[in-house]
Amino acid sequence: RAINCTFNNNDFAIAFISNPTSFIQVENSQFSGNGRDVYTSTANSYLSTYTGATVTSFFAQKGEVKNNTWADNAVGVEISLFPWELSVTDNTFSNNTVGMQVSGPGALIENNIFGGNIDFDAVIATAQAVNISNNCWCVSDPGDLPDRI
Repeated sequence: RAINCTFNNNDFAIAFISNPTSFIQVENSQFSGNGRDVYTSTANSYLSTYTGATVTSFFAQKGEVKNNTWADNAVGVEISLFPWELSVTDNTFSNNTVGMQVSGPGALIENNIFGGNIDFDAVIATAQAVNISNNCWCVSDPGDLPDRI
């Protein structure tokens, strides 16, 4: 568990290869200037701030990611392999090179705010359907949205 913690300038702030029933719990913590902030198969993250990761800020396959902020990272959140067991809700993604990368179907991704990310708000790296419609994309012209995803 990482509750009320600060992680600065590490290659990996938290890296844990967990079994399917063990979760990393991150709550009310600050991550800044790390290569990767959280890299694990199962994680919950609440009320935390992730800034300046040079690779991927948060990588997980299962868990709940809610009420966090990602800014100024190479990739904010990467979802892979078993995303149907991951929920990403009520987060803010801004000024990342890529806000979120999704490499599998079925994750619950809704009520997030994507705005001002540099290359893409979301990269869908799977041929399978991914529903990302219930999010705020912060574009004034809906015609600009396809260029952001």
